[in-house]
Amino acid sequence: MPGEKGHHQLVDAEGLLRVFMTREDLHKGDRALSLTCALAIKGFGEHKELEYFEVHRFKAHGRFKGEKVNRRWENSSPAHHLLCCLDIGDFEGAYEIVPEEGREFIFKVPVGRRKLDYIRSEKFKKEREASRIKNKNKPKRPHRGPDPKTLSGVRGGAFGFHIERKPK
Repeated sequence: MPGEKGHHQLVDAEGLLRVFMTREDLHKGDRALSLTCALAIKGFGEHKELEYFEVHRFKAHGRFKGEKVNRRWENSSPAHHLLCCLDIGDFEGAYEIVPEEGREFIFKVPVGRRKLDYIRSEKFKKEREASRIKNKNKPKRPHRGPDPKTLSGVRGGAFGFHIERKPK
């Protein structure tokens, strides 16, 4: 397994992380598992300085050797779409994202409202509390489970993601 999660402090990454994927790499991982998906295995293999690396739909976590903190990156849009395709076993869709010559995927440094400093701030906590109070007696959205045809084993609970294909 590419590293073990452990209980380490989480901080925002300080630089980009780049992972180059080929079509052959797409078949090397597990569906809907953040530690052993194809992108995590390839990233862990390319970056020997990583002791641990896992990829979720919207973010990635990793720890460099010798460090006691986990770093947090944001996934680029193509990486997110690739993970959505791989999670449902749609290799045709994944092949549209990764051409035959391969493609580089970038994990970005969180900025602005996505930074941990902001998410953990008192200002954000007050905004969340105000939103909770404002919506307290409003009707909630009805629960809708994942469509087993398209969303079985979805990581991150991104229900409602459907791939629409144009007829050939």
